[in-house]
Amino acid sequence: MAGGAVKQCVVCGEDCANKPRVKDPKGRYYCKPCYNRAAAERREKQRQRDLEGSRESSPPPNDPGNESTAGGLGLGSLLDDPDASGSGMGMGIGMADGTCPECGNGYEAGAVICVNCGYNLRSGKKLQASVIEDDGAADGADGASPARTKWPTVIGVLSIIVAALGLLIDLAGTVSVIPVLTELGAVGAMVLIMYVLGIGFSGWLGVGGVMLLQRRAAAAMMLKLWAGVYLATQALLIIVTAVLAMAASDSLLAELAEEGVEAEVLEFLRGAWTLIVIGGSLFSFLWLAIAPAFLLIWFRRKKIQREVESWEIRDSGERDGAAPESP
Repeated sequence: MAGGAVKQCVVCGEDCANKPRVKDPKGRYYCKPCYNRAAAERREKQRQRDLEGSRESSPPPNDPGNESTAGGLGLGSLLDDPDASGSGMGMGIGMADGTCPECGNGYEAGAVICVNCGYNLRSGKKLQASVIEDDGAADGADGASPARTKWPTVIGVLSIIVAALGLLIDLAGTVSVIPVLTELGAVGAMVLIMYVLGIGFSGWLGVGGVMLLQRRAAAAMMLKLWAGVYLATQALLIIVTAVLAMAASDSLLAELAEEGVEAEVLEFLRGAWTLIVIGGSLFSFLWLAIAPAFLLIWFRRKKIQREVESWEIRDSGERDGAAPESP
């Protein structure tokens, strides 16, 4: 034929040079409609074989009388016959180079699933894909990198802010107490000790906050230790301060008694001062215990513990990777 070579469909005999077509490994052509019909018939025959094979130990032989023909050729035989279909079409529609009957995308020999649309070239069914979202419960404890949660950033930043404010207050208090330390006596000494300890605790909290921002496993232990030691120290200091305050009130009341103040008035003042000292001590302890109590409770949560363990595994891997190899 003028204008180009003839590409004749071996099924219907029509020229498919300018039409969608499939070429088998032996160079024979099939127009797209014939190829699709042959593929559909092949799938139906395979389905029938599967149904019969579930009832019998071996599949029955093919029945040539059931094969539809076009152009003098049986379409089912065309796909089943290795000589007619080349290397692989007799093995099933998905085993030869060709075009996916679902989307028209080409596939290579041996393909079972069309990578373009998910069509199963053997069963004739299209795969249905679904997206499964991560529930966030994978803790990373099994070696995977831990999820990027927000709480380390939030708690780390708050810890640094509280530490910075506490450091400024304690430094200012230390500077103000030192000049009048001799005049204040034991109470002044106790106040100075509280400020100095406050400077140390502020630095401790700040370092823990920075490590938490870096998601280091040691940050959790450092902050838990800070919280426990801070609570115990503040409780002790508040008790000592309350005792000193009561002793100072006794001295003041004794002076008032020498000046002739009535006993009833003195008793009232003593009771009122005792309530003030006790109430102020309790309020101070509860106020100071908010942050450390929160940290102790937070790091006891199972989910948080698992995430911190994943940091430890990551840190161990980094240390092992950075360690020099032994000769």
